[in-house]
Amino acid sequence: MKKLTIAGCLGLFLGIVLLCCPSARAAGNLKFYFGGEGAYSFTTLKSGGQNLSGGFDNIGSDTSNKFGAGGHFGLEFSGLVSLDLGFHYRAKQHFTTPSFVDIPPYFYETDVDAYSLMFSVTLNVIQDSPMTPYFGVGIGGTKIAMKTDDTVVNGSVDSISFSWQGEAGLQFTPTGNFALRIGYRYLNLGKAELTLYDLGLQAGNFTGTLTAHEILGGLRISF
Repeated sequence: MKKLTIAGCLGLFLGIVLLCCPSARAAGNLKFYFGGEGAYSFTTLKSGGQNLSGGFDNIGSDTSNKFGAGGHFGLEFSGLVSLDLGFHYRAKQHFTTPSFVDIPPYFYETDVDAYSLMFSVTLNVIQDSPMTPYFGVGIGGTKIAMKTDDTVVNGSVDSISFSWQGEAGLQFTPTGNFALRIGYRYLNLGKAELTLYDLGLQAGNFTGTLTAHEILGGLRISF
């Protein structure tokens, strides 16, 4: 179901491109663009599931701060509305959350790599201005590679989850074909679930729900 949702988002984007391109391009109201983006991400993992070896529920959360990067391709209509397809890689994030409550205490050490593909609609508040606020919303999917270990139980998984985001910022356009952006993004990457094992035997499950606050900067080239 999640893969179908992601495929549907991509199909919707391509369908809009095919429907709108000929007439808008002919009228001079349409520009294609591509660009790159860097972001400093404050990503939080909230743990869940159950550890059957210890007979307790997994609780707690932790935050990992990392730089990430991404690329964008899209269409801009009349300098006002953009349809954007973006890919981002958020790598090597590490989280520590409680496991066995004992002396000494045990902790889950969880490593996550996340690859996101997002379809977004963005609105520039002021049309045909060298400096304009913008805001946007998006949906898509994230491939989450997650592994965890508390020295007693462990597990790993690669899964795809539904994701969504909201963002706002400022766009500076010194020329008609070049734009700089700075902004803020809230991102819900979704949830991954893995099976825990203790000496090769199933010992419950571990879930990680991932959300992020990001400070971002990027550039666009239009043609």
